[in-house]
Amino acid sequence: MNIFKFVILICLAWPGTSLSLPQNSSAAITIESDRAEQNEKEEITKYIGNVSINRGDLNIKADRVIVRYENNRVSTIFCEGSPSNFSQRPAHKNEELIGLADNIEYSLKTEVVNLQGNASLNRNGTIIKGDTISYDLRHGIWKARGDSLSERKRIQLVIPPSDIDNQLDKKQLGGITP
Repeated sequence: MNIFKFVILICLAWPGTSLSLPQNSSAAITIESDRAEQNEKEEITKYIGNVSINRGDLNIKADRVIVRYENNRVSTIFCEGSPSNFSQRPAHKNEELIGLADNIEYSLKTEVVNLQGNASLNRNGTIIKGDTISYDLRHGIWKARGDSLSERKRIQLVIPPSDIDNQLDKKQLGGITP
């Protein structure tokens, strides 16, 4: 059997390790790249060049991706890029989560996405930036930190004004927009 056909079959048979939303756990995974290489002994598959991974509402794009297996099941997806990115747009919610970083590690077991190096996480205009951001997809919890040795020494959180704040401002100004 051709190695590339084998890789595609493995990816399509990715077991139902759940993401945070039910539609992802039953969705097929599609991986596209310029080339791929599998090492059965080490239980890894490397995808190189314009890698795109789609599963339900989760999308990942990177220059290079390493997929790790444990007991013939995908356990971790490690992405490298300039930058790598992931996005998730739940069908039943009017929001989008976008993460960017030099490296992204996605653990299917814990449903945690770790963004490392020039990391940012954006949910509907609220942006957190840091050297490292960890986001728990299952519980919606993020943790961020800076790195005293890098350019991003501290974290930064930007919260845009809400529609309610904008309506209050207009009322205070007599309906005049500044």
